Amino acid sequence: LPHLMTRYTEISKEIRTIMAKFEAKICRENRVVGMTSTAAAKYHDLLEEMRPRIMIVEEAAEMLESHIISALTTSLEHLILIGDHQQLRPSTSVHKLSEVHGLSISLFERLVMNQFPFTRLSHQRRMRPEIRQLINPIYRDPPLQDHPDVIKYPTIRGVAQSLFFLSHNEDEHNLPDSASKVNEHEAKFAAKLSFYLLQQGYSASKITIITMYSGQKTL
Repeated sequence: LPHLMTRYTEISKEIRTIMAKFEAKICRENRVVGMTSTAAAKYHDLLEEMRPRIMIVEEAAEMLESHIISALTTSLEHLILIGDHQQLRPSTSVHKLSEVHGLSISLFERLVMNQFPFTRLSHQRRMRPEIRQLINPIYRDPPLQDHPDVIKYPTIRGVAQSLFFLSHNEDEHNLPDSASKVNEHEAKFAAKLSFYLLQQGYSASKITIITMYSGQKTL
């Protein structure tokens, strides 16, 4: 029986190698192949067979260093990391691993903090200047600038300004059998504001409501 198990393992490995070569041949017919970091680790044999020379990692600042290292291949010549080390960090299921052992620091952030040369975008094309000003304290050196296109963005129909904060004194409460919190006042206000924007001619696909609590979505 031990001999059969050993032989079974050998044959299984041979089959995986053959399949990896076949799949790699198909992948090499494409100029760009994309996958998640989990898939890169799971199908590392396939990556090796593909023999990539360039690897681009998007949202690198939110990815565990081990995920990037495990995806590297012997054929790799260029590793390009794209992300923002001043935003979200990688997360682990065990808090102690993140804080005590530094797993919450990505390879991307580690390189930047150790003065590794990097290029930083200087212009943003996403938001109106009023909103961009909120993140000025974060992006100071060099200061983030607005691309001319954002000045052309139309103002919101039926609303006096593009950015405003609303304060209220209505308390939130916990849902039964749940740690999630809800605030009915905020939910009603958001729903009525959305309905008002629909009346201004906006489609529902152009309106997004973001909440911090999963329970709030049920309202």
